[in-house]
Amino acid sequence: MNTQPHSFERQIRWLKRRKAQFCTLSELVGRMNRQEEGRFVAITLDDGYVDNFTQAYRIIKKHGAKMTVFINPGIQDPGLLDVGQIQTMQQSGCVEFGAHTLTHPDLTRLDDVGARHEIDGSIRATEAVTGVPCTSFAYPFGRFGERDVRLVREAGMVCAVGIKSRIMPWSDVDPHAMPRIGTNGKVSHFQFCLAFSRGRHRL
Repeated sequence: MNTQPHSFERQIRWLKRRKAQFCTLSELVGRMNRQEEGRFVAITLDDGYVDNFTQAYRIIKKHGAKMTVFINPGIQDPGLLDVGQIQTMQQSGCVEFGAHTLTHPDLTRLDDVGARHEIDGSIRATEAVTGVPCTSFAYPFGRFGERDVRLVREAGMVCAVGIKSRIMPWSDVDPHAMPRIGTNGKVSHFQFCLAFSRGRHRL
């Protein structure tokens, strides 16, 4: 989590004041496809670091929000979420876990067999940990090509995200190549607010 907890909570409060309706990424896609009306916001976190549990999860629960966390089940590291933390978050009903490949490679550098192994393997491993279907995916480093979009779609994913920041009509969005409004520790609160109107952090 590259945003400080106090900044993250301030962002959540700002969204709540603007009547944002928090949902997981797959819920967002479902609502948009049904043409529901509302200010829907899907918070996403990549890689599944421990502070997603110790910090982000606490804030999400406190404010009645939701989020989607993308994990790499093939990586074992003490800085990442463990099985118990993942299951606790999953069972809360406010966190969805999506796949992020097994080992976080740049998919565009892999052949078809390697890319399919990373994508399909991460989906199965995520489902094994959470005990529920995995329906969302995030491309490592935000890098993907037409082949990767096809493989993710064939794997049964409802949606997938990169890291390109832009605002566009839902009718123009490919659910398997969705943009995101990115934030990090260097983004001020003003820049965060600006991004929601312009899709970028600068005037």
